[in-house]
Amino acid sequence: MLKQVYLHVAIDDADSHMGGCTTYVTYRLLKDIIREFSEIEIADLPLLVRLNPYVPFKTRGNAATKLILRTCENAVDKLREFIISKVEQYAERRGKASPGIAFLISNSLQVPDGLRRLYYKAVTDVVTFDIVKKICDRYNIETIGGRGIIGAVAALGADFSNDSTYELLIYGDPQIKKSLEVNYELVKLLHELSRPFTFLDVDPEDCTVLLMPAGPDPVIFGIRGESPLHILTFASVLLTALGLDVEGWLLYRTNQGTEIHVEHAAWRPRTYRPVRKIVHIEHCYRTEERHVETTCGDLNLWCYRHLGTMCTEIERDLGAVLDVWGGAKLQDGKYYIYIEGIRKVADRQVRLENPRCPRCGRRLVSSGRDLMKCEKCGLVLPKEKIVHPIVESEHTFSIPKFSEHRHLMKSFERVGVEGLANVLNISVLWIV
Repeated sequence: MLKQVYLHVAIDDADSHMGGCTTYVTYRLLKDIIREFSEIEIADLPLLVRLNPYVPFKTRGNAATKLILRTCENAVDKLREFIISKVEQYAERRGKASPGIAFLISNSLQVPDGLRRLYYKAVTDVVTFDIVKKICDRYNIETIGGRGIIGAVAALGADFSNDSTYELLIYGDPQIKKSLEVNYELVKLLHELSRPFTFLDVDPEDCTVLLMPAGPDPVIFGIRGESPLHILTFASVLLTALGLDVEGWLLYRTNQGTEIHVEHAAWRPRTYRPVRKIVHIEHCYRTEERHVETTCGDLNLWCYRHLGTMCTEIERDLGAVLDVWGGAKLQDGKYYIYIEGIRKVADRQVRLENPRCPRCGRRLVSSGRDLMKCEKCGLVLPKEKIVHPIVESEHTFSIPKFSEHRHLMKSFERVGVEGLANVLNISVLWIV
């Protein structure tokens, strides 16, 4: 009996600002594989892997895709050559597009721990070619293409074990979007009927529909949620109501809406990385454009007015202690944090103290800029304070309005249902 192996395949950077879509390349590739290789088993849903949203050298959504294919060992080379030729045929190559493919042959659905660590780094940091080359050499990963191999290798290690969501991407001619009018009340009704199993379908603040990407790509609708059944029912009713003839759809499992980049964000700001800090808001002001800026030590916090009520929340919390997170950028010798979310930790009356050493329990002392040290065991850690409220306050959250959500941001609609997607059944209609 011929030995069966798993071929892990990842693709990145197959789109550009002028058109194309990495997910659409994957969709067409999968259709071709199903048509040409009846003996090959698609071992899992395709993964849509969002990486660090703050890196500057990315295309529109900074997304890579991953497939897991089960086949005979002696058929791997033929399948691999087929995949390369199809990606070459379908990928966008205008502008900054630099497609990359990564292959890992394994006896398991699981990937090595080193690859998973690379994925978490790619979600929260800037990954270089040197790092990727070392990982590829260690695990015998083959790469084809340009800069996209960085995201492709990172996507091979995607770990959705704690939380994930689904997105159904419906494809068609990009010209459809120019004249297509979708009734807000219809989408709102479908959302109400399917909640909490779908999210970010509409923005009630602006009364706008959110499931229609505005770019030049062939994605007509993107419907996000926790349950394949609810998403597919939503899509079927919507397409029927619109009388729309589309090319097809593909259901992805994804890390969108999981806030994985915030969970693993650094406390110390570094350029193009997500960062999370506890800050004391001493003063703030509105710029001429009505954005809010505040300075906390060597940090500048910047909140854009179009994010909704967040600017007002910061002004209202003047003097309070806030937990803030967002993207960091070095500018004129100072770090700016472009705020993505805030949580009030304590009101205006607080007491700050140094934390204890996690190794021996002794109170840490200041040890130069941004560092604290244990005088007993010598452990050195980033400088942070423990906040003790003297007057208790409500621990309120504030995030951007729905229409300004980045792909990885967690919507209020998902709070309390995290991990649900990992246990719900997958529909047989995942690709059409």
